[in-house]
Amino acid sequence: MNLPTYGHRMSKAVNMFTWMFKKILRQVFILAFLLQGCVGLLATLAAANQFQGKLIKVTDGDTFTILHEGKELRIRLAEIDAPECGQFIWRKSRKALADYVVGKVI
Repeated sequence: MNLPTYGHRMSKAVNMFTWMFKKILRQVFILAFLLQGCVGLLATLAAANQFQGKLIKVTDGDTFTILHEGKELRIRLAEIDAPECGQFIWRKSRKALADYVVGKVI
């Protein structure tokens, strides 16, 4: 690479910047590779932890209880912001979830 003639100091700065850029880029690629492996591992673990159960009750718009191998398990849906018991329209929220899950294998 032909550097412009700005003097010896500029050449050193450009070389330092290039070295740092390559080092950071190498670390980003390593991190991306590791994250890809972690995502695959988590997907495998999530698939291994799947189970089915019988619906016992719907508590509110984002929580229900199932019976799995003789044990009651409380399931709370992630990323759902439904009214909690006693809040405004929580009964409608609970009914909407019950209508969705009743009669289905959970």
